[in-house]
Amino acid sequence: MKKRVFNMLSLLSSMLMISISCQSNTVKNTESVKTEQTAAQTANFQKPLTEGKISARISFPSLPLDKVFSAVDPSKGDIHLQMQKTIEKLNENDRKKIETYLSNNPTGALGIMFLPMLKNDLFFNQGKATAKCDGLTYHLENSIDLATKSGIMYVENRTKDIQKLNFRFTETSFDVNNLKTKIDNTKYDIKSTGETKNVAGVECTKAIYTPKDKSDLSLNKLEVWTSKQLPKSLNFLHPYYIEENSGIALIDIFLPNTTQPLIRYEFVNISNEKISPENLAIKSTEPLYDADKDMNTVSMKMLDIMMSSDYR
Repeated sequence: MKKRVFNMLSLLSSMLMISISCQSNTVKNTESVKTEQTAAQTANFQKPLTEGKISARISFPSLPLDKVFSAVDPSKGDIHLQMQKTIEKLNENDRKKIETYLSNNPTGALGIMFLPMLKNDLFFNQGKATAKCDGLTYHLENSIDLATKSGIMYVENRTKDIQKLNFRFTETSFDVNNLKTKIDNTKYDIKSTGETKNVAGVECTKAIYTPKDKSDLSLNKLEVWTSKQLPKSLNFLHPYYIEENSGIALIDIFLPNTTQPLIRYEFVNISNEKISPENLAIKSTEPLYDADKDMNTVSMKMLDIMMSSDYR
C-alpha cells in the first residue's frame, strides 16, 4: 500500500502545473499555525485595507496530505524521496485515506497538485498586487494591475537556471485557456448565513454555495468567508476565483457526503504595512511572450519548467 500511495503522489507531483494566482503555502506544523493565527487575529483591522502584505495557505482538513507536503524541502534534494520517507512514517489509516482519495478522484487529485504548495507572499496597494512564491520545482513572481486584471508573470525552474519564462496575460488568458478555476455564480444557489468570525484580523461573514445541478457528484458545497475590509479585486488572485462583492479571506471546499472540507484556502496573516516599489517589482527575462497571442508556446514552456527538474 505504501508503494502505491507514493507512486500516485509521485505521478501527480511530476505533473505539477502553475496556478496563476499562486496564493498559498502548506501548513508548517500545527503549533506554528496556531501561533500565526493568534498573532494575525490580534491585529483586528477596523478600516478597509488598501495596502499591505498577505500570507495565505492551502490545507486539507479531511486528508493527511499536509503531513506529506509540509515535510518537503526542495533545498534538500529529491522531493519524491522525501515524500516517500514521509509516507512510510504515516500510520496505516492515514495511508489508506490518501490512497482511497487518489484512486477514486484522479482528476480532483491532479487539481490539488495544480495548487502551489510552498510559502508565498502577496503585496498589494490601491492599484497593483504582486505574488512571490516557491513551488516544489519552480519559483514564480506574478504582478497584476488590479483594475484591468492584466499583468506579467515570471517563472523559473528551481534547479535549472536556463529554464525561465516571462509573459503578459489578461483576464481573457485565464478564462479562455482555463488557467484559473473560476466559480460561475449562476450555477450555484448562494445563501448568506449571517455567521461571522475573525480571519487573520478581519471580520468575515459566511455564504454557502450549493450547485444547482444535483447530479454533479464532484462537489457538495463551498463555504466562502468575505470581509468588507478586504478589496474585492484581490479575489482574482485566488486559486478559486469567485466574484464576490467583498474580499475573500477563506474558502472551504466540500465533497459529497463529507463533514470536513477537502481543501481549505485561507489568509493566515495580514499586515497593513507600507509597500515599496521593490515589493511590487518582479524578475524578468527575454523574450516577453503574450499569452493572448501565443498561449500554446507559453503552456509548453511552463510545462517544461515543471517537468524538467533534478528533483524528479
